[in-house]
Amino acid sequence: MRGGTQPQTSQTTLERRIAAVVELLAQGGTCYEVLALAAEDWGMSVRSADRLLMLARNELNADWQIERPELLAQLISSLSELQQHARKT
Repeated sequence: MRGGTQPQTSQTTLERRIAAVVELLAQGGTCYEVLALAAEDWGMSVRSADRLLMLARNELNADWQIERPELLAQLISSLSELQQHARKT
C-alpha cells in the first residue's frame, strides 16, 4: 500500500468488473444496483463505482456504434435464421 491508499486494481480485474457491470446493465440493472454490487462484492467506494459505471456505459455505447448497413445485415441474417427454424418446427 502506498501512502495509506488501497492497492490499485489489476487491468484483468478491472476488465472483469466492467464486463460484470455491462452484463448487469444489459439485463436492465439500475445505477443503484451497480453501486451496491461494487460496494458489497468488491469493496469499492461510490466514486470508484461511478468510474466503473462510466467505463461500462462507454463499452455499451461502443457496441451500438455500428453502421446502419452492417446493423441491417445482422438483423436480416437473424430474421432469416428464425424463419428457417420456424419452418422446421
